Amino acid sequence: MIVEITDENALYAISPLDLSGYIKSKGAIRKGDYRDVAGVWEYKSKTILVPKDKDLADYTHIIGSAISRISDIEGRNQISIYNDLKNMGFDVIRVANESLSTSNGTLLLEKSFELIRNAQDMFLAVACSAATGKSSYTSRKPQDAESFIKSVRMGQTEHGSYVLTLLSPVVPNLSPIQLPLSSNLINEETPYELKVVPLLSKALSALPHIAEAASESGSIKPFIEHAPDGITSNLCDAIVGMHETTTDGLISISITFSKNRRYAHPICINKFDSTFIPIFKSASEYIRSSQPQSDQLVRGVITDLHRNDGADEGRITIFDTSGKRPRAVSLTLPNEQYDSLTEAHTQRWVIELEGTLEKQRNRLFIIPTSEIKILKDPIED
Repeated sequence: MIVEITDENALYAISPLDLSGYIKSKGAIRKGDYRDVAGVWEYKSKTILVPKDKDLADYTHIIGSAISRISDIEGRNQISIYNDLKNMGFDVIRVANESLSTSNGTLLLEKSFELIRNAQDMFLAVACSAATGKSSYTSRKPQDAESFIKSVRMGQTEHGSYVLTLLSPVVPNLSPIQLPLSSNLINEETPYELKVVPLLSKALSALPHIAEAASESGSIKPFIEHAPDGITSNLCDAIVGMHETTTDGLISISITFSKNRRYAHPICINKFDSTFIPIFKSASEYIRSSQPQSDQLVRGVITDLHRNDGADEGRITIFDTSGKRPRAVSLTLPNEQYDSLTEAHTQRWVIELEGTLEKQRNRLFIIPTSEIKILKDPIED
């Protein structure tokens, strides 16, 4: 059945840059101008007009004609052509919950919130990795990552089981140099915001092989070695969280790269079923507990003071609530500083500091890099 797009609002949503960028990515060549209102492009020996301005009276008619012509040239229906044009300026990440409970295309409201939250955490995990290359991020995130995540949009859900569509903006590349298809998706000259989705693609593709290697060797080493490739405890946690929204099913994540990128790359599709989840959980816990984590924020109340008789230093323990999960963080201080915090302990005032977290003798310690602030905000039990 041939479906023709006639909705004027839908057609008006397609910009001239979307249309010209799409056909250019397919090999079309600009041949000149039609009067002063449109560019003339040749696409596989067929002529396509691309309007220069949305203010043209017959703008939607020209866009509709172009979609129809592209549909004939490519032998695809107009709906799929339209969707490609609409998402021209984005890398499109589709997260599908494929399970018995979503066979009718719906998902329980509570689980849908969890799926969205963990999909965001997945993005943020790789954005942090692209900024610093660390293997774990707890409280404070790099500023670049925080800014990037605010640019990601949510598209309409799609047919299938239950499919979230996430859109990461990609501005048109103005370089006159066309890289070969074999060019690396990520290189030194690539702007940060264009590194995140390729790194996500690389990490998702590598995860099953890393999990298999770790399982066979009985070692966390494969996960640690691939930290620069976007493999973090946070990414493992996000996939585990997404999988927990399924019922006897799996999570499928596909990535379609924007045609605004200056090189071609095939669609990336990865599926994660229940066989991976125990490995990801174990890897995440080990990474978080064993790797020093710099630039961490700790904020909470002192729950314990301990100092041996005659010692020149003492240990305090803070119930840290600054991250997603509360945790006990210890800190060794000289007597003068130790004594200055006894009132904060008695009054249950909130204290705050920054530093590097590391595990010592089954305790989580922080090595301060900032002064300890007493906020004097008492909290209830």
